[in-house]
Formats: sequence, structure tokens, C-alpha cells
Amino acid sequence: MFLQQIIYSFVASIVYLVLGGVEVWYAVGFGHMTSALKEVLDKYSGPGHQVQFVDSGWAVAAALLLLCALLNIADGVVVCFRRGRYHVMLKYYR
Repeated sequence: MFLQQIIYSFVASIVYLVLGGVEVWYAVGFGHMTSALKEVLDKYSGPGHQVQFVDSGWAVAAALLLLCALLNIADGVVVCFRRGRYHVMLKYYR
């Protein structure tokens, strides 16, 4: 049960890091939009007005996902040390 929680925390932090990286890529990618994508955004949201809002939303989503990854890593460390100093390492590497 204890090791399973560590594994789930590690997998969740990897997923959060990957999704946070994708959100960062979307957040900074609007400076390099293709002309077709700019035309679609201008058609539906007006000339450039909503792009900054969407860009800010992606940046906030990226920050929250990366924060979740850090909190999952911190949770794994706390769980490891709560069970005793290096309990996991001593039990499985003897």
C-alpha cells in the first residue's frame, strides 16, 4: 500500500509535467501562429482581442499543472520520510 502510493504519486507527477509542458507550449506558441489560425481566431473573436485572454488562460493552466506536479513530488517525499528515515530504500535494497 505504501509503495503503491509512491508509484501513483510519481506517475501523476509525470502526467502533470507532460500536460504542463503542453500548456506552456500552447501559451508561448501564439507568437508563432500560422496565418490560417490567426484568420480563424479573428473571425470568431474579433481582430486579436481574445487571443491574449486565451494565452493567459493557457499560462495559468500550465502554472497550476506544474504546481500539482511539485506537490505530488513533495507528497511522495513526505510519505517516504514519514515511514522512517530511508525506510523504503533500506527495505528493498538489502
